[in-house]
Amino acid sequence: DPSVSRVMREAGFNSTQVKTNVEQAVSLENTSSHVSGKSKENNNQEKVSNKALVLDPIRVEDINSVVDNLKMNQRKSIVVVGECVTNLEGVVKGVMEKFDKGDVDESLKGVKFISLSLCDFGNVSRLEVDEKVEELKGLAKKSFHGKGYVLYLGDLKWLFDYKKQQGISGYYCSIDHMLT
Repeated sequence: DPSVSRVMREAGFNSTQVKTNVEQAVSLENTSSHVSGKSKENNNQEKVSNKALVLDPIRVEDINSVVDNLKMNQRKSIVVVGECVTNLEGVVKGVMEKFDKGDVDESLKGVKFISLSLCDFGNVSRLEVDEKVEELKGLAKKSFHGKGYVLYLGDLKWLFDYKKQQGISGYYCSIDHMLT
């Protein structure tokens, strides 16, 4: 579908990479769902070793893809999306390690990572939220004088669940306050 291709291209996806990742995910799913006559313990060990064989190359490719996208100056925001939170966190950790080691392009050296877990703001006062926002602004200003910063928010799925659970309008919501 041309509209899907256009959206993927604008979002920075490489269709070959997406196709490869989907094929590997399906292959992994088929391999892990295959049950043989082996004992359960041996079968679990086989699944773990198969996942390690398939996921390690994907991670390296994904890490490099994120770093390459950060290198492109026209991108102000990058969202890393995937099926498995563990794999996504592995990719982010790999990206952070590359930056820590200085194993990035010269144009990216000096970029700072700021981690912020929004779930910590579930039930905090307006004052605490305002203090954290000011702290983040200070960190961002310091980083802005350098090469910039990456704000890592972690897994955001819980945010949609939280908003759906709250459902009550007209009451103070610390998460909404933090995001605005």
